[in-house]
Amino acid sequence: MHRPLHATLVGCLAAASIAIGGATASQAQIVKFNWGNGDLKFKLLPNCLDDKPRASHYSVRQNARAAGYRHVRAIAYHGRKFNAAHRCGFYRAIAARGNRQFALYFDADSGNLISVRVIGRGGAQPQRLSEQQIERRLARQGWNRIRNIRFVDRGNDDFYVVRARKAGVVYRVWIDASSGKVERTKRLTPEHASKQDVRRTLRHHGYAKIRNLRFVDRGAKEYWVSHASKGGHDYRVFAEADTGKPYRRVRLDNDRASAADVRHNLRAAGYRKIQNLHFVDRGKREFYVALAMRGGQQYRVWLDAEDAEIRRAKRVN
Repeated sequence: MHRPLHATLVGCLAAASIAIGGATASQAQIVKFNWGNGDLKFKLLPNCLDDKPRASHYSVRQNARAAGYRHVRAIAYHGRKFNAAHRCGFYRAIAARGNRQFALYFDADSGNLISVRVIGRGGAQPQRLSEQQIERRLARQGWNRIRNIRFVDRGNDDFYVVRARKAGVVYRVWIDASSGKVERTKRLTPEHASKQDVRRTLRHHGYAKIRNLRFVDRGAKEYWVSHASKGGHDYRVFAEADTGKPYRRVRLDNDRASAADVRHNLRAAGYRKIQNLHFVDRGKREFYVALAMRGGQQYRVWLDAEDAEIRRAKRVN
């Protein structure tokens, strides 16, 4: 008794599938069988029902770098036919080589490079923005105190990370390296306390004669600093930026000269029309600065904070 035709065909196809089990799943196979006095040929199409790539992003990136490409990014899987030989999807990535940018296409199963296309008119690669360009773009968008600009290459993406302030709040900002577009932001610290709050907190902790109170932003660290008295001694007091709570103090052993002493020494040195006299505290250095006239010329004069002695004078044009 002869077997039904359809059963025989199913058996042949099953055998063919087993026979080519080790072949690449994304390639079509031609299988030949003897049938009576002739041959039957079957074209087995690849199995794309699962629609899942076999190769990983890592293998795609490694194959691209092995081919001489750099800055491999934007790796994405596309579950559609690429060409007659690659029917079960493909990977697409962007990469650079020389002065050009390319679109790379990889087999979804093996991760092998199968096609390359130049991107841009004439194959010119869009240049990565410089740190100065990033800073200018952020400034036009209302950001200020932009610092700690750092470029990051993560393979599938290039971007800048910066620290910047907007509306009194400090953020960490991620910017696309090619377009300069802000991708996302993360708030780092709340808005700092006001001067009135800091003064009130320092008085609560026993400090008096609070003066030269100012806010300091060092990028990674922010704080308030002032001069204050406590227990008959003068201190330089450091307070937290958001609460105004003092966390450190340095005793000042030497009393500084008064503004009257500074003006007296300037007049004794022949200076007149003294203006804009102010005290400057640079941590380890303290001094007075003033604008004054002498011999028909205006000078900026620096004086020692302790004895009001003139240390330097520079003519102002």
